[in-house]
Amino acid sequence: MAALSEEIRGLARPVDDRAIAEQVRLYLDTTYPDLAALTGIPSSSSTAGPSHQTRRGPPRRTLDEDIEYWKKKETDARERRDAIQAALPGAIAEASAALEDVLSRAQQLSLQRYALSDSIGTLLSELSSSAPRPDDGDGEEGAGPQSRAQTLLEDLEEKHAALARSQAALAWASVLERILKQRDTTLDPANHKPSPLAALPHYRELHSSVKEMERTLPPGMALLNSIRSVRDDTWTRLKAALGDKLLAAATALKWPLRIDYASVPVGDRRVFERAYTEMLHLQTEGERMGLVPSTADWTTGDGLYPLQVLTRPIELRFKFHFQGSRNTNRVDKPEWGFANIQDAVYEHTAFIADYLQPLTAQAGYGAVNVKSEFTMLLFPILLRFLRTRIPHLLSHPALLAHTVYQTVLFDDAMRENGFELARTSMYRGSATSASTSAAWEGLAGVILREQDWFQQWLAGEKKFAETSLNEIISSPDAWTISDARDADDDNNGDDQEDSATPATESARQVRALIEQITDRYSPLPALEYRVAFLRTVQLPLVAAYHSRVDGSLDAFETLSSAFVRAVPGALGAVQRQGTDSRLSGTAGLERLIKAHVSADCLLAALRAWSNDAFFVVMSAEMAGTDTAPSAWDTTADKYMSLRARAEDMMVRLISAEVEADLKQHLTKRWDVGVGADGTDDAHAGADPSLVAALTSFAALVSSLSRWLPRPATARVYRRVAAHLVNHISQRAVFAGWSKFTAAGGRALVHEVDDWRQAASGALSTTTPPISADPPWAPLAAMAAALALPASSDGGAGTGTVTDAPTFAQAMAAAWGGPSALESIKERAGLKELDAEQLQAVLRRRVECWR
Repeated sequence: MAALSEEIRGLARPVDDRAIAEQVRLYLDTTYPDLAALTGIPSSSSTAGPSHQTRRGPPRRTLDEDIEYWKKKETDARERRDAIQAALPGAIAEASAALEDVLSRAQQLSLQRYALSDSIGTLLSELSSSAPRPDDGDGEEGAGPQSRAQTLLEDLEEKHAALARSQAALAWASVLERILKQRDTTLDPANHKPSPLAALPHYRELHSSVKEMERTLPPGMALLNSIRSVRDDTWTRLKAALGDKLLAAATALKWPLRIDYASVPVGDRRVFERAYTEMLHLQTEGERMGLVPSTADWTTGDGLYPLQVLTRPIELRFKFHFQGSRNTNRVDKPEWGFANIQDAVYEHTAFIADYLQPLTAQAGYGAVNVKSEFTMLLFPILLRFLRTRIPHLLSHPALLAHTVYQTVLFDDAMRENGFELARTSMYRGSATSASTSAAWEGLAGVILREQDWFQQWLAGEKKFAETSLNEIISSPDAWTISDARDADDDNNGDDQEDSATPATESARQVRALIEQITDRYSPLPALEYRVAFLRTVQLPLVAAYHSRVDGSLDAFETLSSAFVRAVPGALGAVQRQGTDSRLSGTAGLERLIKAHVSADCLLAALRAWSNDAFFVVMSAEMAGTDTAPSAWDTTADKYMSLRARAEDMMVRLISAEVEADLKQHLTKRWDVGVGADGTDDAHAGADPSLVAALTSFAALVSSLSRWLPRPATARVYRRVAAHLVNHISQRAVFAGWSKFTAAGGRALVHEVDDWRQAASGALSTTTPPISADPPWAPLAAMAAALALPASSDGGAGTGTVTDAPTFAQAMAAAWGGPSALESIKERAGLKELDAEQLQAVLRRRVECWR
């Protein structure tokens, strides 16, 4: 068809004259290449060779022949054209009619195709529920696949499903009917004669039926759960029937009161023993059939069947007294509930050991300790009691801590009373039974693992501790030093003595608070709980108190002029005059003493706790070694540094106060001599400026001895005295306003005695008294050297001859040999000075020629 169309298009194209001329020319050039071919007369060269005609083929037409040939062709073509033109209208009409027929048929076929497609869609929508009808979206609003009628295929599938369900329900009902009939037969009282144990064969049939269904049916079927529930319920009711019989027999013995079994009638004893034994036989059968729980969890209340029954009356009595409206149900007295359970165990211990233990052994449970079993079955009573009460105590840390403490005491009492979890029925034959008793966490362990109770308790204790610390620090008498000495405190200074350690009220209360918290959590069974209390509550509490005391020292150091470096000129005086009186003198010293005794009290407590057996064991468990440092050691080091800082500041304050009072006195001249009346100027009386310094010194040292422990007082006094000795020696002896005469030296001797007497008076309140002389020995030796007489007559013109060495002898010995030096030091009391020092001191005499 495509070729015909192409041919028609080619014939319909207009004639290309140029192309035709080119074709004619090409034809002529090919047909008549030379004149001979055009005329038909062979040339002379064409005759050469005999094979010329053969080589060129048959003779060609001449020009005239060729013209005639093509004329004839033209005539034939014109005739065919005329014939075609004559036939063309009819052919065109026929072709048009045929084409119209084809188009009509094609249109009809297209419409049929669409109709067929619609029919197929309709059939599919009728056969498949997932294919909506084409016209589902037309019509009234809301029409759609959901509103159309059910398809035939859906109807057929639904009926097949209903039939399958009916068949499954019939099979299900038949299985349930069989199981329920077996249950009714098992529980029928007619089959419980003479005892409910007589129904065990019927129960075995029920159990076998359930096992058969478990092997036949898929594991996830609900029918299996239903028939298992029927089986378990039947076992529970069969056990309850035996339990009621045992409970009736026990009530005849006046259970749960103390039982005098020897006085019980023989008939009642036989009934009780038979009921007790039958329940054990029932449990043996249950274990054989796999009905007894295989998981070992003592908190569930599972155990020997007869003992479970015997604990029921005890539980009822417990609920009546401690979970109702009785006066015995008090949140602050959980120990009453624990005591009730302890009494129940104690009262029945003899009955259990003498009678129940042999009965249990005869039934095949000889490995079970009946007393431990009975005790274990009473634990769930207390667990339910605690789980009900503790959520109400979470906002009351003190009551919660008391409840946990009493729980731990109960656990310890049960262990001491011989409770062994490894010898109960749950752990009988267990591979881990040997270590079960040691691993028993007790009621406290279970309660502390419940939800986040321990964390809430810990948070409550932390909040309580922080609130208590704030109240302690904010109290008006928080920094009042107690007059009473705590005999339990330990002294940890350089001199270990038996004297007591004073403390501020806040330090004592913080120490008591830490010990109170320790008492609350020390009985906890697990290390993780004790460590959490130590790290979360106690260590931050002690650190917070340390920060408070350390901050007070920072503030004192910032505001007090005694700790500001002196600036030349009047600035230092202006600063001193503007200083708060509470930061200077005895008032300022008392502030530092309060910080010191606070730190010292906590330091003594920390060291005592470090040596306490409870914290020693806990530190060893935390570190995994017996030689581990205590958990308190790091904090104790911080408090030791804090105490040392307070001592340093006391030394600096006292030294600064006394130095300020000595400033005017140290400008005096020491080159005094004998007066006109013959008296020694050195005996003219104490300088008023010195009196002021002595008074200030005595008052400050007296404050030390009054409030500080004896070792701390001795340390601070010696450091202050040493500092003053160095200050006086540098400012007066070695760099004074003048050199010394012998009279000036004697005046210095008298001043040293005045310092000693002032210190002795201030330290006289300590027991035993602290010696005031040793720190002043170097200055006394310098004064003695400066007071050496110029001649053997005493140097005062009295004519009295003395055995004391003269200044000249001291000069000779100081620059002489070692033996002479030692001799002069022994005679003049200059043992505190070496040769170099003695030479420097002697150079300060006006008579020195070296």
